[in-house]
Amino acid sequence: MDEVMEDSAEVHPKMKWFVLPAAKKTKGWCYDLLGKREFAIQSYKEGKKIAKKYGKLSERKSKMLYDKWIEKPYTHQKEEKD
Repeated sequence: MDEVMEDSAEVHPKMKWFVLPAAKKTKGWCYDLLGKREFAIQSYKEGKKIAKKYGKLSERKSKMLYDKWIEKPYTHQKEEKD
């Protein structure tokens, strides 16, 4: 994910809205799986910021893609439905 961010100039401009935030979110998941929560939260917040920069980020999408992982760690387990 670091290489994606370092080479972000190589990402097609029409794809930056998706690729760059996804790289940050994926990095956040990795940090959560390693137990590095502070780094995970930082990555989620950076992904959210990038998503706002390159495209419209609705409140619904923000909650689904970033806020939910800022609130609780990613665990790679199926979530139980209420």
